[in-house]
Amino acid sequence: MIRVFKWWSVARKLLKVGLFFAVLTWAFLPTKEYLVKKSQLALVRKEIKQEKIIHHKLLLRINALRTDRETIKKLARSKFGLVEPGEDLYVPIFLSSSSKSSSKKAKHSLSLFSRLTDFFDSRF
Repeated sequence: MIRVFKWWSVARKLLKVGLFFAVLTWAFLPTKEYLVKKSQLALVRKEIKQEKIIHHKLLLRINALRTDRETIKKLARSKFGLVEPGEDLYVPIFLSSSSKSSSKKAKHSLSLFSRLTDFFDSRF
């Protein structure tokens, strides 16, 4: 009977210790919030990784614009319509469908210079 008593005493102590750790875990480690924060952290890390890639690409572009003359030339041509000396510049004049019929008469009466100034005034 002494052996049974010792066994029961040990089992009770283990049960108390297990219950103590269960209460601590439940009280101080909210698993639902932990999982939510963990998933949010994963999303933020993914965004940081994407932003680092974008940052690296922008740094490469800045470096190219500071050093590479061809990149500067290509940007000046495409974005600002600049040309090199000696090249011809052709400017397309687009007319809307409603003004095509009414502007046929006025088109012939206006000079090329006034049509170009009207074009650039409407664009910029």
